[in-house]
Amino acid sequence: MQALGHYSEAGPKHRPNTSTVPDGTLILTVGPPQSHNEKGLISLRNVLLENIPHFRSFAAALAATSVSHKPVGVRYLPGCPTLDLSHAECKLRDVTVFPVLSSLLTVSTLASLQLELPLFGAESLPALTAPSLTSLTLQGELPCTYQFLAALYAPALGTLGIHFHRNQWDKLDTLDDPMRDRAYTLPLLSRSFPALRTLKMEERELRPRWSDVSLTCALFPLLCIPTLEDVEVRFDASPLWVGDGDVAQLAASWPYVRRLVLTCTNTANRCASFGALGHLAAGCRDLRELVLPRLRLDDSDTLARAGSQTSTGSSTAHPLRSLSVACPTSGTASGDRCVALGRELDALFPHLEPDMQTLSAKSADGHPSDWYMLWLGVQSAKIARTTRSAQQRLHSGHHRTSCL
Repeated sequence: MQALGHYSEAGPKHRPNTSTVPDGTLILTVGPPQSHNEKGLISLRNVLLENIPHFRSFAAALAATSVSHKPVGVRYLPGCPTLDLSHAECKLRDVTVFPVLSSLLTVSTLASLQLELPLFGAESLPALTAPSLTSLTLQGELPCTYQFLAALYAPALGTLGIHFHRNQWDKLDTLDDPMRDRAYTLPLLSRSFPALRTLKMEERELRPRWSDVSLTCALFPLLCIPTLEDVEVRFDASPLWVGDGDVAQLAASWPYVRRLVLTCTNTANRCASFGALGHLAAGCRDLRELVLPRLRLDDSDTLARAGSQTSTGSSTAHPLRSLSVACPTSGTASGDRCVALGRELDALFPHLEPDMQTLSAKSADGHPSDWYMLWLGVQSAKIARTTRSAQQRLHSGHHRTSCL
């Protein structure tokens, strides 16, 4: 194993160089992990693990397998009777260190783990069990990430972070393509992650490498986890393609999602139509926040028609409050059509709140974006609905008075 720094501090475009770190080292945190901000904590550095009685046997096990460790950082509350191993960071050298990793994962107090994964072969990985792990961050090529997750059983895992990059040989146009990596077709077992609620995925590429790749094709293994409630996928360099089929499959796979953020700085030419929102209205009845890369507004398929095709049969209004696009367009549809679509949007999601960032944004030529015009339609629909409601109340009051 090799030591691993905190990537969150370096940022996605400046990954730290770990090649100079000597082999056979491991970073451990005793006490609450670094993200824990509990007041009153005292921090000590460069403490030898074997000098802490609770961890002497674990330190001996590491030494027996030729895996040393760096002096650990200890964070504790004064008066606390025990010191527990709560967080670990390491870079796996290859699959031969899995026995050591398996021993680490069985520590009953280990709640947080950060791993940098190596390249794995085509064979299945040894099974791993992490009974107490609640937070896991993986960094490496996306196929290797899926291979690792397929071997893991983590019943308490609630948060999964994936900092990924793609290898330069895989091909993901379709899952049936013979050139695609086998790992992308690995279905993860939902019973292996029954508590998983939060998924954060972030691209770590210096140059764009995704081109016209379907999102659900790339995320196929994760679509087998129906318990997800908070999903964020972020591309900083490569274009992101989310089509109608992707939206429909996401809605069917993650019915309990409350926050779905699919964002990028560049979007692929192919994108979802406006009518695809009907799939999310029907399949994700708890959705509160939605961000898509882009929506196509110039097609003839209206939201009302799409919504009627995926009717939920529910009489309650959909709770979605926030809707935006990462790459807004300008001039792809007439202003009148955008306003009309805004009214349809309000009918399907009556609790939507204005996106002030979109309302204030303008295109490069200084003209209002399509989404600005769409939000005008949403606002006009809300005003009309409020006016009708006031008139109905006034009419109802006059009717009661006339009956007295």
